[in-house]
Amino acid sequence: MNLDQRYAAACLQILREDDLTLPEPIAKKMERRSFAAEFIEDEAQHLYLKLYGNTHFMLTQIVPLLRNIGLQVHSEISYEIPMDKRTVFVSRYRIGNDEIESIRQSEANILLLVEQMLCHPRLDNTPLLQLTVLENLSPRELELLSALIDYENQLVLSFNKVTITDVLIKHHAITKALLGYFYLKFNPALKRKNEKTKAQLERGIAFSSLPNTPPPSLIFFLSYWSQPPWGDASKSRLRSR
Repeated sequence: MNLDQRYAAACLQILREDDLTLPEPIAKKMERRSFAAEFIEDEAQHLYLKLYGNTHFMLTQIVPLLRNIGLQVHSEISYEIPMDKRTVFVSRYRIGNDEIESIRQSEANILLLVEQMLCHPRLDNTPLLQLTVLENLSPRELELLSALIDYENQLVLSFNKVTITDVLIKHHAITKALLGYFYLKFNPALKRKNEKTKAQLERGIAFSSLPNTPPPSLIFFLSYWSQPPWGDASKSRLRSR
């Protein structure tokens, strides 16, 4: 094998054939916007996140963001593709997560969150973002959670943002159910009793996954959202501590 063939073989290991052109949906999006993103899989079912933009993507900016979202970066490559009279900068990240299905289920919200955080951030880059993968939360729902964390942080001196965030992540199923309950309870456009009953039922199912004696800090925190369903016995245990 001569030198040119070795170079060609090495390039094929780095760049896929479809890396050399812009997919039609991405090209159309880049005609009117400065950013686009997509997930792709190769023949070996490896998952990749591809980012397209008018400027380079810095690893120090992207990797911490993806880590907080819950995506493990196995490897990265950056290159450029000419488009009309400008250049599109592309970064491709191989995702190292084993559970690809959970990422696929929340794909739309992940891509929306990545775009928002890179182009017009309204959220802090914290581990709270991983609720997008864990419970398929939208950026808007994360903004609501962030506002509630700020509120609880000011209200309860024994809590801080890190502690509250840890509680929300650890009990992410409850967080998802409480968001739905909170939305239905305080949205003036939704007055139907059956919808509120449904939300209360879902909340009860989520709470049933907790131990018989939930941590007092969790009860205390969640009680500000809605009355916890453990009854007087649990309240007595909480007061006794």
